[in-house]
Amino acid sequence: TQEIDAIAENPEPATFENTIVAMEDSGRELDRLSTLFFVHASNLNVGPIPDIEKVVVPKLSEHEDSIYQNEKLFARIAAVYENQFEDLERAVESYGKILLADPANVNAILELERLYERLQRWPELVDTYERHVEAVDDDKSKIELFSAMGVVHRDYLHDVYRAIESYQRILELDASNTEALYELAALYETASDWDSCLNTYQQLATLVTDL
Repeated sequence: TQEIDAIAENPEPATFENTIVAMEDSGRELDRLSTLFFVHASNLNVGPIPDIEKVVVPKLSEHEDSIYQNEKLFARIAAVYENQFEDLERAVESYGKILLADPANVNAILELERLYERLQRWPELVDTYERHVEAVDDDKSKIELFSAMGVVHRDYLHDVYRAIESYQRILELDASNTEALYELAALYETASDWDSCLNTYQQLATLVTDL
């Protein structure tokens, strides 16, 4: 664990050598010892072996968990894949592992949003925005995320109705949000929903005259 922590906390920029290779080297001796132990345990499941196994197995599991729950380690691994190898898919996998251990990790969510946008993986980007909404408490952040969802649904997924839903969610938080109302009016027009379009323009007119 100390070796893994040293890799994760390394102040130098992440490289293949100081991150991936160092991680593999740190686990090689432990992998060898655990393989030998389990071979003996399976062949000699008598005497003190079962009692030793009860102690060893939880410690090995704890060590493995400490690796998978190390956010900084997987952030460095992701940086290596993205910056050194330009392998964005592997970088996505690394940030995904952070979220398996901590589903509300905003740093990992932000990185995934950035990568999904670069990869033009629009459905995954929307799903990540949804995860981001669940991870934040303030309405301002939620409104920004709903707006971003609306843009993706409208411009990239060409789903007018899901875009409408996104902007409606903004109004649930802020009924006087003129930007959302303007977007909704245009979307209703695209969808030929004239009654909703007229109602939205009436809401806008009321808000503008009240200013």
